[in-house]
Amino acid sequence: MKTIATINFKGGVGKTTATWALGYVAALDPGIRTLMFDLDAQMSLTQAVSNAVSSAV
Repeated sequence: MKTIATINFKGGVGKTTATWALGYVAALDPGIRTLMFDLDAQMSLTQAVSNAVSSAV
């Protein structure tokens, strides 16, 4: 099992975008189990994933 973390204390450096892109690409491979955590109070990653799932349905 591999773990990838995107961490930076400064805001606005692309953590959410990078995490979403890495998670999306990993999820396309059926051999890779993918889990993304959003620990940001703004819930940007949660909203991005929710929007992607809603538009796919």
